[in-house]
Amino acid sequence: MADLALRYSRLIGTNPVVVAVPRGGVTRLHLPGDDVKVHLVRAVLKAHAEPGEELELLGAPTTELDARGRERLRRRVGAVSREVGLISNLNAWENISLPAAFHGLRRRAAGVSGPPA
Repeated sequence: MADLALRYSRLIGTNPVVVAVPRGGVTRLHLPGDDVKVHLVRAVLKAHAEPGEELELLGAPTTELDARGRERLRRRVGAVSREVGLISNLNAWENISLPAAFHGLRRRAAGVSGPPA
């Protein structure tokens, strides 16, 4: 499913948790509990699924990636939580793109090229 930015699945008891986010999309998630949220965010930000989870980021199944491949993928992925202090007069996309643009501009001003470390 190369048109997805994120595909995640995990079985909680007998209930499957399935998340799919299209490339270029912004998705608000309502998950059944804090432990599910923690597992999802940890899997995405580490680009690594735990046993019992399936994770595909930007078309790449994370189980097929070595440490270097996961590192390259992590540089392209981020998450925004309402707990980090969103700017109330910006919409969701602006709250996401503002820090991304800032960090990119700051790196270019410092003469650093390539993805952020």
